[in-house]
Amino acid sequence: MALELYGSTTSPYVRRIRMLLEGQDFDFHIVNVYDAAQREAFSSVSPIRKLPVLKADGELIYDSGVIASYLLAQSGAPALTIAQHNLISAIDAATDSLIINFQSKNSGLTVDEQKLFYDLQASRIKVCFDWLEAQAGEGVFESWSYPTIALISLWDWVAFRDLYDLSLYPNLSSAVAAYSDREGVKSTLPH
Repeated sequence: MALELYGSTTSPYVRRIRMLLEGQDFDFHIVNVYDAAQREAFSSVSPIRKLPVLKADGELIYDSGVIASYLLAQSGAPALTIAQHNLISAIDAATDSLIINFQSKNSGLTVDEQKLFYDLQASRIKVCFDWLEAQAGEGVFESWSYPTIALISLWDWVAFRDLYDLSLYPNLSSAVAAYSDREGVKSTLPH
């Protein structure tokens, strides 16, 4: 199967797919979303201009969740459970809110929690991290799985961008640290 992945070296959503592809042969096309010409050129690959995009045997897949489902099915992995989907939903919600805040700051906007839009982001980030911390305390991230990959991708991206106080979450920190020596984790660290 010929695989091509379009993405960046910093995106937590792209990194998930890179970790899922660990050990597989694929071409990685780096897209700099901060460069207008590259964004425009990328629109010929994806009409939604969202990273990542996977090209599998000529067919384009536009969303990391759909890409992950496709790759997991191709590998013969069991379908994700509702509990695993819930973990991914919480990780995605925190990731999306942090991306909104990050892009707002990069656009010169003031992220002010007294404004409803940013208050919603801040409260979503907190409740998601608090819930994920409790889940980690129950051991849900003790096995290598797509939710664990999603958590690692979020955690390392937040640390890389210095977006949130991760010291408040010792269970999550331990869950992530358990995989820090894994080759696919080390080789995909955001930079």
